[in-house]
Amino acid sequence: METNTTNLTPKSPPVRLGVRNIDHLYDYLVNYKRLHDGNSPSIRDIRLHFNISSTSYVNHLLHRLESDGKIRLDAYPKPCSIEIVGGRWIAPEKVEI
Repeated sequence: METNTTNLTPKSPPVRLGVRNIDHLYDYLVNYKRLHDGNSPSIRDIRLHFNISSTSYVNHLLHRLESDGKIRLDAYPKPCSIEIVGGRWIAPEKVEI
């Protein structure tokens, strides 16, 4: 029996974030924090965005950015709190309720 595959969309290949293109991760972190009121993405958010199968690899990449001096990782009690070195958060205008 033949399967009709014309309506199936191929899964996008995984993006391998290595030493050469780790700046993609940095750009993602900066943009995520901009769009989410300064909050950091979770390890799972990063893993899913870049189609990475291992959370330990995400941790490795984050520590690589930290050793490069681009981010600062806060430890317990804040899970995955990422500070962009040299960045600053500007509070939104006061909203009247």
